[in-house]
Amino acid sequence: MLAHVDNRITYNGNGNATEFAYQFKILDRTDIKVLLTDADGKEKLLTKDYYVDVEKSVVRYPGYAVGAEVPESERPPVLPTGWKLTIYREVPVTQETDLPDQYPFNQIEDIVDKLTMIAQQLTDVASRSLKISVNKSADIDTTIPWENGKSFRISDDGKTLELSEDPAKVLPLAQGVYAQTQAQAQSAAASAVAAAKSEDSAAASASKAGNSAQSASVSAASAAENAELTSGYKQEALNAKADATASATNAKASEANAEISENNAEASKEAAQSAATAASNFASAARNSAGEAKTYKDNAKTYMDNAELYMNNAKNYSENVNVFVPSVSSAGVLSWTNKAGLPNPASVNIKGVKGDAGTAATITIGSVTTGEPGTNASVTNSGTSTNAILNFTIPRGNPGSGGGTSVEVDAALSDTSLNPVQNKVIKAALDGKLNTTDTATAAQKLTASKVTAVNVGRPIVFFSNDSGGAWLEACYDTNFKYNTVTKDLTVGTINGVDVTAIDTTYAKKTDISGVVKSVNGTAPDASGNVTITATGGVSTSSANTWTAVQEFYNTKTFRACHTGYFVEGTSDTPVTDTMWYTTNGDFTLNLSNFAMLLGTYESIVFSAYFTADADHALTISGAGTMTYIGSASDIAISGSGTLLTVWMIKNSNGVVSIVQAHKLGSGT
Repeated sequence: MLAHVDNRITYNGNGNATEFAYQFKILDRTDIKVLLTDADGKEKLLTKDYYVDVEKSVVRYPGYAVGAEVPESERPPVLPTGWKLTIYREVPVTQETDLPDQYPFNQIEDIVDKLTMIAQQLTDVASRSLKISVNKSADIDTTIPWENGKSFRISDDGKTLELSEDPAKVLPLAQGVYAQTQAQAQSAAASAVAAAKSEDSAAASASKAGNSAQSASVSAASAAENAELTSGYKQEALNAKADATASATNAKASEANAEISENNAEASKEAAQSAATAASNFASAARNSAGEAKTYKDNAKTYMDNAELYMNNAKNYSENVNVFVPSVSSAGVLSWTNKAGLPNPASVNIKGVKGDAGTAATITIGSVTTGEPGTNASVTNSGTSTNAILNFTIPRGNPGSGGGTSVEVDAALSDTSLNPVQNKVIKAALDGKLNTTDTATAAQKLTASKVTAVNVGRPIVFFSNDSGGAWLEACYDTNFKYNTVTKDLTVGTINGVDVTAIDTTYAKKTDISGVVKSVNGTAPDASGNVTITATGGVSTSSANTWTAVQEFYNTKTFRACHTGYFVEGTSDTPVTDTMWYTTNGDFTLNLSNFAMLLGTYESIVFSAYFTADADHALTISGAGTMTYIGSASDIAISGSGTLLTVWMIKNSNGVVSIVQAHKLGSGT
């Protein structure tokens, strides 16, 4: 019987426990499997370091069989806190019971074999199915919710499966949102790169403007220097004009050169002013480019933030779009919830009205038919589905294979057949026969020769009717007459000899009653006495020695002496029923000689006196089943002396002995 339905149990480690009990039945310790789960959830099926104690129904971890222990350094630690140990049963799907090949055992074995085949098929299917780990909680509901066009997912608490949108429908939407978001992110990244390039260009322009401004400044300084030089040349020319009166041509030439230099100085000054203006314009353009670059950079960050928001929304849509979770209340109301904030379908009561009570069905046993050996048993219903009448066909068993044969019974008497005959055939044959109590009227049943009234009172004589004496014939002989009143038999002639006076010639049984005819082949003398000589027999006036077993149904003795022996040592197998032992150690007494002599319900009493130097143990063997007067611990040898008595008797189960030991006092 299997009353416990659980097939596994999981324990949480605490760093102390090493014994873990299981309550389900197993047939062999190898049916137990142990799974270890560490704090990270990694599982390991143990093949060592644990022991299954089938007597206590516990698993020890770490644990080992007696004689197979390993050193402490090689043993795993006691199950730590945060770890789990799962014990479960995994029985091989086989059927190894072989019943006799006879009805009904062969059909019972076929039924069990078929159930085993079904279990093997289910095991094969289950091995190719999705399974929850054996260390998971047993309260997980693995029922798959079902709705057209929907999918399912593991709930957030991991306890149930719940409906969700079909990924084939949600995935294209999520992929589109993701592609759009990815494009926006790429565009934002390109804008950020362009902004960075613009900023770099603006910086380069500013640098060029600075260089131009610096060049303009240098040009202005050069112009000022030329102007100063020109001014010096003009003064020198005036001095030369004033001082050089000898050459007017040189003076005019010098004046002309001075004017040219003055004009050049003015041109240089204007060029310097133009370069300074251009440099200022370049600086303003550079500042504008830098501001525009910063704007591009800020816009790029905004695009990237929007891209992240789009991606988060896409993820949320892919997980929660149209996921409606159903629940049914105790009143039978079906309602829905969802995580997307969408309107839920209307609640509806799915609990129907209680139906009417059905009609009670009846089952009646119809016919029971015996089928042919080797056919299958069958049950058919000749009634209706509510009032069944079951008809059984049960096949007859095959002839036994243990050496017996079928018995054929004859329906008629025969002088050649060796088969048994039917009872009614024998009775019919005996009904026409004369029995020992029939009267003369009943004797008319004889067919060979009729019995007439004149033959009444005469005995039937049996004699051989052929030379071989193969058979006897009975008839009434006139030579024999039997008086039915006095019970006397009168005999005439037998084989030509007249024996009419037999009653006076020979002694009757009553005449020789109590008379000894012979003793050991010796006939009595004239006085009726027989003289015999007894050798080795029993004498009433001297001692007799009997070496064989004698049976006395009733004895009376004045005294009885028993032959005993004195033995010194620590063991003995006595042959007499009284003994005296002295020992200086533990003693072994073997009473098997007496046990072998006993017949069924025969008994013997053995007595022994022990003396010893101190207290010692006493061991008794060969006495069958022993019962003690007191307790077994009382059967010992005392240093002050011990008297041992053992009564042995043999019954149908063997020898039984009652043992008593008396510790003797010091005495005088």
